[in-house]
Amino acid sequence: FDSVLHGKEGVEYLRQTEDREWIQDFDSTYVSPENGQDVRTTLDINIQDIADEALRKQITETDEIEGGCVVVMDVATGAIRAMVNLYRDGNSMDFEEVSNLAIGRAIEPGSVFKTVTLMQVLSDGFITSLDETIPTNHGVIKGVRSVPQDVHMLDHERVHKTNSISIIDGFKISSNYVFGTLAVSNYGKKPMRFVENVHSYHLAEAFDFDLDGLATPTVPSPNDKNRYWSMSDLAVNGYGYGIRVTPLHVLSFYNAIANKGKMMKPYLVEDIELNGVVKNKKGPALMSTICSKAVADTITRALKAVTEEGTARRLKDARCTVAGKTGTSFGTYAGGSYRDESGRRKYQGTFVGFFPAEDPRYSVICTVFSKPTSKQFQGGGIPARAIKSLVNGIYCIDPCFQPTLSASK
Repeated sequence: FDSVLHGKEGVEYLRQTEDREWIQDFDSTYVSPENGQDVRTTLDINIQDIADEALRKQITETDEIEGGCVVVMDVATGAIRAMVNLYRDGNSMDFEEVSNLAIGRAIEPGSVFKTVTLMQVLSDGFITSLDETIPTNHGVIKGVRSVPQDVHMLDHERVHKTNSISIIDGFKISSNYVFGTLAVSNYGKKPMRFVENVHSYHLAEAFDFDLDGLATPTVPSPNDKNRYWSMSDLAVNGYGYGIRVTPLHVLSFYNAIANKGKMMKPYLVEDIELNGVVKNKKGPALMSTICSKAVADTITRALKAVTEEGTARRLKDARCTVAGKTGTSFGTYAGGSYRDESGRRKYQGTFVGFFPAEDPRYSVICTVFSKPTSKQFQGGGIPARAIKSLVNGIYCIDPCFQPTLSASK
């Protein structure tokens, strides 16, 4: 928006007097300068401050963090109320706003993508209830050899002494086996249907956004002649690997769930004004309806279970009910390895969700990126703690959360 804000320079010709002073030459053409226009953003400065403080407090506690981002979106409209990007440039220990990680970095989303698989099997009618069960099969996905055994299933079998698990329990513990199995067993014979669903959720496109630099997602396809595709691709895609999307894409998807299936286009600019007069009105825009209200409500139930009993339990005692999902993925090194020569990993931990869960007003995502490290950084750790602080902060300032006091007689 630099050209909008800058305006146009004027032209004034000068001539020199006998006293060698410069004055305007009225015999030459004079062009008046034009003031630049004003850009009114959707940002709420109070929420921006809360988001910045919440993220900064969590990531400055350890040297292993490279950077992180937080985005807060208005559920009903898609208006972005806060967008914080903090990054350590080079060997600096200070976090600065030098790179828009929320839109410019397409990453493997990890387990937050399991919600995408859940929406598919619900919308396509493969499951009708979260309480349906599948065999645990010792954590091994049938028909897929190259995917690691899921230790969550081994623990589930040992603790509960059972050979089956419900969909909602698999979601709460974030089982790769459950969602890899759902993808393979239901889309193994028609994998393009899985890919087409991802496209229909706008998770495979760099949609038009107010800021330049929105990275294009990567979604593997059986029809791609430039790469080998196998059933293991479908399995790992089912639980969030092999696919690359930006945090903003993930947030837009979850915002649609909070909005009963209606996906709003994220926007950062409300309008462009000149001398207080609106010249170009932006505002809300519906991208599409990606699921039914019934499916959105069912997924919301699953997301609430994650914060109440699952991997995001630290949000259980937030000032209002939060529905959401944690996710962890790993950065790659040369040759596609997830570990460097010293055995260290680069972690990307994410929490994404919305609140209040019963009547969502805001959706939010926090993604934190680590440097190569031997420590573990999970989505249920730093990101969840940052979101809890943010939720509590917004709860205290937003009038919609405050009870209405009736006058007593």
